[in-house]
Parts: sequence; structure tokens; C-alpha cells
Amino acid sequence: MNLRCVVSLICFSGVAVGQTAGENLQVADILARVTKTENTFLDDLAKYKPLVETYVQFLTPDPSGSEQISDDAYFIGNAEFRRSVDYQGFNPDKTFGSGVLDFLRGSKKPHLVPRSFARMALIDPVYFTTERYDFENPHGEFLGAVRCIVFDVKPKPKEPAGRFIGRIWVEDRTFHVVRFSGTYTFKHEGANLHFNSYREQVGPGLWLPSITYIEESDSANKQAGADLKGLVRFWSYASNGPHKTETFTNIVIDAPEPPQDAAANELSRTEALRDWERQAEDNTIQRMEKAGLIGPPGDVEKVLDTVLNNLMVTNKITVDPPIRTRVLLTTPLESFTVGHTLLVSRGLIDVLPNEASLAAVVSRELAAVVLGFKSNTMNAFSDRMLFDDTQIFRQFVFRRSSEEDVQANRKALDILRNSPYAPQLPGVGLFLKALVAKNGALTNLTQARIGNPVASEGVPTLLSQLIAEAPKLTPNNKDQIEALPLLSRIRLDAWSNSTEMIRAKAVPLLSANEKMPFEVMPVVLTLKRQDEPASRTLSATK
Repeated sequence: MNLRCVVSLICFSGVAVGQTAGENLQVADILARVTKTENTFLDDLAKYKPLVETYVQFLTPDPSGSEQISDDAYFIGNAEFRRSVDYQGFNPDKTFGSGVLDFLRGSKKPHLVPRSFARMALIDPVYFTTERYDFENPHGEFLGAVRCIVFDVKPKPKEPAGRFIGRIWVEDRTFHVVRFSGTYTFKHEGANLHFNSYREQVGPGLWLPSITYIEESDSANKQAGADLKGLVRFWSYASNGPHKTETFTNIVIDAPEPPQDAAANELSRTEALRDWERQAEDNTIQRMEKAGLIGPPGDVEKVLDTVLNNLMVTNKITVDPPIRTRVLLTTPLESFTVGHTLLVSRGLIDVLPNEASLAAVVSRELAAVVLGFKSNTMNAFSDRMLFDDTQIFRQFVFRRSSEEDVQANRKALDILRNSPYAPQLPGVGLFLKALVAKNGALTNLTQARIGNPVASEGVPTLLSQLIAEAPKLTPNNKDQIEALPLLSRIRLDAWSNSTEMIRAKAVPLLSANEKMPFEVMPVVLTLKRQDEPASRTLSATK
């Protein structure tokens, strides 16, 4: 198809795509703008060093013919995109090879190359041009509120391996690619997984990668027998982007206050201790915010605060200084306290089936505060915060000892039984029973990086006594929701790190196969432009 000879316009209900300020663009003109914008995008992306989190689940067939999770893998780190990808992991990992998967000698389990997953944010890391690629089958489509031009793309016959082949979606105002789905044309084994990648608008004319879904499950075209599905998430652009040097242009000196009684400003020994502990707590939270592991308080924290308040009021618990709640933005299932700040991971909130299960998680951390477990006050010294982001999982460890965890669970159970959530505790036990049923296949999902896990080596560490109270687990019953898939509850803003609850309309399940507890699920992102009032939502196909 010779695009330079195409004169027809792509239309949506009679409105021509590319028609801006009276301008009618032919397809060849649109492609010239698309390729120019994509190459400008590479220059824009090079200014940032986002967090990149990859979570992969490996699948094997079971006797019934369906696939079950057999193993998983997890990586998190910073990536830089400068016509290539430089990846710096928070969990140091010895990687090699240029493919996404490299198979170790004598082993059927693939070794993952996290840098290659980060590359899926790019169509072509060098140049995306009509001289290198053929563009076919132009048509129109909406992605949420964003009107798009769609092209099928494939590299020209003489282009080297490693080019993109698939489909791209281009928004029709500034001609940015906002979605691309396909694979790369690498020849060697394990390098060309299929993926579906999205970009979201974070500023005027600025669209940046936000999430990529990966799947390889075609038995006729397996990567050396490795069926898998996974998610690659990008965030923390604002905190890891270019910063302007701040200067003091206005210096304000407060007027002197009238003399006061010196004793009124003195702290008691108890107040001094609490102030020192709060300083350590604040330093830690601020450092985690800087690294992109915690976002600003928002919608999800309000939910956590409500659950926390329900537990404290019914148990007549008062705490000074007050307990604050925050969301750890990572996927592994964990919770912990830093002083009087209670944190729950995004992944854990995603998979919890109901409010009572969230209350069980919150109650364990509340119990730790009530029991007065000692916190690390060395973090009150600011020099302790001066380390590279890649070392944060080594510098910050908030996991309690086994003895303390036993005490916290015992106290948490007392709190729950004297709360509005008491009648729903069997459902919490069902959630834990479903986790046990995975037979340790979710090792990396349940491995806490900073805090306290929900389960360790397949054995629940959260209120395991409740398993005995749980009803029988029936995975084939579509009406029994023991746990949710990942991405079920929280939407993460890739620019600001803010979180909000997903409020998608509930859809009845057609079969038990659609339950997908603890699983990665295909992602469908409904996009919007920044200047439009409609809220952005993240949903997933089932």
C-alpha cells in the first residue's frame, strides 16, 4: 500500500481525523507527523528516570486442560531511556543476554532480563520512520475519551531483527502514539514476547509510558515451553524528572513573639522521646516518597483511615501521636509500620476480596503500635537518608521478629473479634486458604521486600488461626470470591504517584475461570486528555 498516494481521510461519524483549525490531512501527512512526534517522544523520555516494576507469572497446564501458575518473578528499579535502555535494579540481579528470556544451561526455567521488559515502553529505540517501516490499514478507533488513528505496522523486508511489528494507536491532536500492541522481530529464542503497551497524558503534549501487559500462551509458538503473563508498570516521573534549581527570592522574617513562660515550651521526657521517634518516622517516609515507593495521601488512604477508625473506636483505642496511613506503591503483598505510620502495599489492597480482609491486615499493624514495639530511631539522623535509591531495600527493613509477629497476630485477633468485622472473619480465612492453595507458586508475590508478608513459603503469617473458621474452598464455584486478580482496586497515576480507587461497575461472572485469584490479568486502559473533565479509570478484561 503506497501511503503517499492515499487521499482518503479517516473519519469518525463524518469528522475527519487530523482536521485541526480547518486543516485536512492525508494519511501520508499524518504519518510524517506521527514519526516526527515519536522521535521527539524519545528525547522527552530521556529526561526522566521512572521506576519500572515487572511482575511475571509462569503457567503450566493442569489435568483439566486449563493453566495454573507454577512460578513467578519480580523486579523493580529505575530505567533511563537514551536511544537504549539502562536499568538499575533495587534487587541486584546478575543479568545477561539481550533477550527477555535466557534459558540457563541444564534448566527449563527461564532467566529473566529485566532491562528488556523496560524496553517495551519503546516502539523503536533508534528511529521510527516510514523509511524503516510499512504502515497499513489506517482506520479510526476510540480509546476511552481519546480519538485515535490506528495503523498496522511492520518493518520493511531488509530491516534488521529487533524491529517492532504489530499495531499502533495515535491520538488525533498532536499525533502521539498512545498504545502499541505486538512484538519485536528478534530471531533468537526468548526475545520476542507479545505485549500491549499504553502511554498516558501527564502534561500538555506529553504522553509517557504507564503500563504494559505481556502474554505468551500460544502452545504452537511457545518461547521454549515458557507460557507466561506479566505486567510492567512505569511511575514516579515527577520525582525522578528534571528539576529547576530553586532560589530564595523572598526571605520572610517573622515578627518576634511576646515573651512566654519558658516552662510552657519545655518538653517532658516522654514528649521528647515521641518527638525523636516522629522525626525518624518522618525522615523515613519522606525518603520513601523521594524514591517513588510512596505517593501523596489521597483516595485510598481515606479508605484505610475509615477501616482503622472502625477498629479503634469499637476497641476504645487511643494513640498519641495519631496513626497515619499510607500506600506502598509496589505489587508484593506486605504491610508494616514505621513508627505510627501504617503502610499497606498496593498489590495487597488489589487482591483483598472485601473490607473485612483489609481490616485483618490493618488490625495486625494497629496491634504492633498498641503493643509498643520499638521502632528504629537511628533514622532520625539525616545522614542515614543519604543513599542511592537502588539501596533502599537494604537500608529500610521493617519486618518484625517471629515472636513479635505472634504477639501482633494474637492482639489483632482480639481487636477484630470486638469490631464490626467479627461476623465476616470466616471470609478472611477463605482468603488465606486460597493463598495456601497456590502451593507456594507465588513466591515473589508473597515475599515482602520491606515489611511483613501475608504468607511465607506458602504458609500464612497473617492470622492463620482464621483458616480453621473458613468455609470449604471451591475454586469451581463462580459465586465464591476468595481473592481478586491484581489491578482490581487501585489506579496509580504514573506522573504524581497518587492513587485512587477503581469504581468500575461490577459485572456478573460467567464462569469460575473469570475469578483469577492473585493472577495477572489483561489490561484495558481507558484514556483521557488532561483538559477533559471525565475521570480516568483503569479496568481489565475478564
